[in-house]
Amino acid sequence: MMERMRTTLVLLSLLALSGCMTERVPPFAEHPSIPKLSTFLVKKISYDSHGRPLLGDRLDSRPGSAGEQFTVVQTINGRPSQTIGSSKL
Repeated sequence: MMERMRTTLVLLSLLALSGCMTERVPPFAEHPSIPKLSTFLVKKISYDSHGRPLLGDRLDSRPGSAGEQFTVVQTINGRPSQTIGSSKL
């Protein structure tokens, strides 16, 4: 009886250890709730009748001409979360 319990305990221990030695998955797959953040520049932001932002065309690079305006937009999972002022050069 004691030998059987000891064998069972050893098998359970080995099974538990084998579970700990599995291949690691990428952190993003482990935690799908981690938001995808992005930041980009837009030329102009307007607003719809409900006050939601309507983003203009994305700029490939920061404007360099005097008087040009742009806005930095931060998004979380593709939805605008914050705009950082309209800058003039």
